[in-house]
Amino acid sequence: MNECPSIIRLYRIYECDENLYLLLEYQKGGTLSERVSNGILFSEDEARIIATQLLLAADFMSEKNVIHRDMKPDNVLFNSKDSQINDVRIADLGFAI
Repeated sequence: MNECPSIIRLYRIYECDENLYLLLEYQKGGTLSERVSNGILFSEDEARIIATQLLLAADFMSEKNVIHRDMKPDNVLFNSKDSQINDVRIADLGFAI
């Protein structure tokens, strides 16, 4: 999945006897759910940009025979805190098959 710019990158996996640790790309802008609940409104153009990124990522996963199965606003992360930058990543592929 690291080939797609709209899917959060997995850098490394660490494992010990009791836990599994995933080192993921940091996204400092919070979730789509947080932005909506904080009253941030998106223009039609901004919503189109976000939707396009999500659809391209879903198409990429489909080409790789992967289904996310938990797509929701909490799993859409913004790369920047700047509300004018709408660069998003899909996260939490824990239920993916």
